Amino acid sequence: MERFIIRFITLLTITLVLTIGCSGGSDTETVQVATSVPIATVELPIPTPTQVPPTPTSVPPTTTPTPQPTPKPTLTSQAIIDKSKMVMYQLNEYRFKEENIFKTSNFELKVVDQGDFQARDKTEGFTEILNETIAYITIGTTCYVEIEKYGEKKWIQRECANPGLYTEFIPQNDTLMDLGIKATPELVDGKGGRPTAYLIDNGGSENLSPIEDTDFYKDLFLDDEGPGIPQRFRIRYWINATNFRLMDLVLSFYIPSESVANNEEFGVKEGGFVDVTTVMEFRPLTERISDIKPPYIATPIPITLPSLQPVPTAYPPTVTPIRVKPTVIFSGLQWDTAQVQTAIAMKIVRDGYGYPVDSISGPFASLFDALIRGYANVAMEIWLPAQLEPYNEAIAQGTITRIGKSLEDHWQ
Repeated sequence: MERFIIRFITLLTITLVLTIGCSGGSDTETVQVATSVPIATVELPIPTPTQVPPTPTSVPPTTTPTPQPTPKPTLTSQAIIDKSKMVMYQLNEYRFKEENIFKTSNFELKVVDQGDFQARDKTEGFTEILNETIAYITIGTTCYVEIEKYGEKKWIQRECANPGLYTEFIPQNDTLMDLGIKATPELVDGKGGRPTAYLIDNGGSENLSPIEDTDFYKDLFLDDEGPGIPQRFRIRYWINATNFRLMDLVLSFYIPSESVANNEEFGVKEGGFVDVTTVMEFRPLTERISDIKPPYIATPIPITLPSLQPVPTAYPPTVTPIRVKPTVIFSGLQWDTAQVQTAIAMKIVRDGYGYPVDSISGPFASLFDALIRGYANVAMEIWLPAQLEPYNEAIAQGTITRIGKSLEDHWQ
């Protein structure tokens, strides 16, 4: 401001001097005006920019998200199972596996059945029992089983006692999917490639009324030749939470010692218990399978002999009838005790009674079926826990005859 005032006074003085010099007066008066008047230079102030501090930006604090609990299912257990039964019934194909474990206080037997299902009523697979593998095909209620005879494999046909696991999903059937389970379903997160699933567990029950009307229970226990009446059962389902496909079903029964029946037939020691467990698995196929068809079964071709014209003879020869003894066919069972007994019996029949003998080999179930159909004549041992139902039917029909026990401390 001070510099601005000095510059203003200087300019005002110059203006006044110029005004006096230009006004009237004597010509002789000479007014001398400086030719150069120093002019003060006034520098204008340069504004200094004001430093404005930046406005701080508010950064929200980093928070760790709180894990959310798995939402609880909104459907009831039986509603989930009902949807699963319908979904499974509508599938065109899937892979299945069933393990049946028969356990007592003194031994354990496992039978594994696995294969492929193809809508509406066809299965193809194999059964493993006692280190033997039996191939089979079912179409409707007709079963085809592969057996080995004289070193060659061939298929035989019979009616199915149980066509397959797919019958558990037929809507009009009262099955293991219709037990009216009231337990609270649990939603289990998927792990190791398994999808998120509903787990439904009845927790075990001594009330058998929900399951008594199923064919599964009737075939296993409501028979005079069965192992006894269970005291309790437990059933668990794992059902895909997205598409409602049944993934696993585990069913177990417990028969206490006081309820065990037919101890001798089943090889259960006196005072022993029985546990029966069934594990079912159902998986989608990774690729389409060929159409399941009946196997080729060779049909014997009848041979017609030409009629022979009798030759008249004046003296007809005397013919002495010769009795040809039939060959006795033994079941070539594969475990140690059966092999020993079969060898001894064959020697007695051949050397003692003069009958020719032979044997056929193959899986036990196939050999038992061959015995019923007459392909074999003698079986030295029968594994009743695995063949109890067809054994009882064959005895009742007179197809086979029980001669006696070959081992006093067991049921064979």
